[in-house]
Amino acid sequence: MMVPMTHQLPKLILLCAALSLATPAHLWAAKVYKWTDASGQVHFSQFPPSDVSESRETVNVQTTQGNTNSGAQELNALRDKLKQDIDARNQRKEEAEQQKQQNAMDAENCERAQQRLALLQQGGRFYGMDAKGEREYYDAARTAAETKLAKEAVATYCK
Repeated sequence: MMVPMTHQLPKLILLCAALSLATPAHLWAAKVYKWTDASGQVHFSQFPPSDVSESRETVNVQTTQGNTNSGAQELNALRDKLKQDIDARNQRKEEAEQQKQQNAMDAENCERAQQRLALLQQGGRFYGMDAKGEREYYDAARTAAETKLAKEAVATYCK
């Protein structure tokens, strides 16, 4: 049974990419042409001069300064810096989102605290539920304590 070529294509692409990256930089270097014009001016180009066919001179061009590891080190340093910048940006975005959520919760708590305070200041009979789940009506001292707590909640959440 024949295996379709589509299953092997990603492996082939990966192999070609790995080989191209492993090729030394000097093999990728382009040819450089050097010539002198009629006025004695020396020119360098990647294209040969069209009107000159006299002498040829091979010019070795060094594409990297120092050893080849310095370019890789510089690339790694830039990659690390970029990663740090992205991480910092993501952290700022996350902090901004958390702050937005906190502001929304504070606004909701502020509204509830203001409603509770307004209700307590209107007067009337108030109650809470005791441990048995039965109503327990507030006396004047308990109502005053609840009003004080509501005012503190308004001061805390309504900034």
